[in-house]
Amino acid sequence: MLYNKEWEKPAVKLEPWQQVLLEAALYLNTHGWTRGTFKNQLGQVCIMGAFACIVPDMPDRQAAIFTALCEFERYVGQSTASWNDQPHRTKEEVIAALE
Repeated sequence: MLYNKEWEKPAVKLEPWQQVLLEAALYLNTHGWTRGTFKNQLGQVCIMGAFACIVPDMPDRQAAIFTALCEFERYVGQSTASWNDQPHRTKEEVIAALE
């Protein structure tokens, strides 16, 4: 059997807000992405819609989503909705930015 010392390294522990961004990316990848609306008839969502769909009704989770939103907006340099809704924006760009 092959063995690699690298396999012994512990997994990276993500901050709750980082986990939220990854879950939003997964939700968009699974359900589809849209712009200009929170959720369309096909069930596709914008970034804000993805955040809303992944948040259970728990106060600590809501704080993580708020932090994730602030960090995302700092990363893209504008509001999440404006960035999501730009005409040239693609699903791939949105998911890559969340990951």
